[in-house]
Amino acid sequence: MNENEQKEKVYFLKGKNVNLRHLNEDDVPVMTHWLNDSEVTQYITINHPMTLEQELEYLKANIGRQDKILLGIETLDGVYIGNISIDKINHVDRTATTGIIIGNKEYWGKGHGTEAKMLLLNYAFNTLNIRKIHSSAISFNERSVKYQKKTGAVVEGVLKDQIYKNGKYYDQIMLSIFKEDWLPIWDKFQKEVLT
Repeated sequence: MNENEQKEKVYFLKGKNVNLRHLNEDDVPVMTHWLNDSEVTQYITINHPMTLEQELEYLKANIGRQDKILLGIETLDGVYIGNISIDKINHVDRTATTGIIIGNKEYWGKGHGTEAKMLLLNYAFNTLNIRKIHSSAISFNERSVKYQKKTGAVVEGVLKDQIYKNGKYYDQIMLSIFKEDWLPIWDKFQKEVLT
């Protein structure tokens, strides 16, 4: 990416190592590639191949919704590495859910997902005035549970045999974060990571 392209980008949220931006049609081929990589999708609920057309339809259906924000995760040098979302935004109950996929395997385990999630949680809690965020993980995805706990989530329950994956049913771990419990974690994260 050249300097002019970098200057033209508008970021939704900026961090120290990652920026979050709105997705566009140019992202669809990369997204489709990730969703057809069994190593990437082993921990998410997609169990079938995705076409470019299906992914484009998904993107168009989710842009501009009042109850969902779907963002791309980019490194500071402009490498598109994944997606993160806040879904089921309910302004009455003041709740929402989050989801993330780091599709670029070169960036697995480097803290980019954690930073992206913390930026999104800050937006959800302090801009959208959400009080509680839900998320979940397939029971064998220990890395996801660990990462979510790192961002302040606690296990709220387990849905037994909830997700069918690779010919077997798995439990779904349900996690949540309340704003008041998250704020001290955010303060610490800002001091240790964002400064």
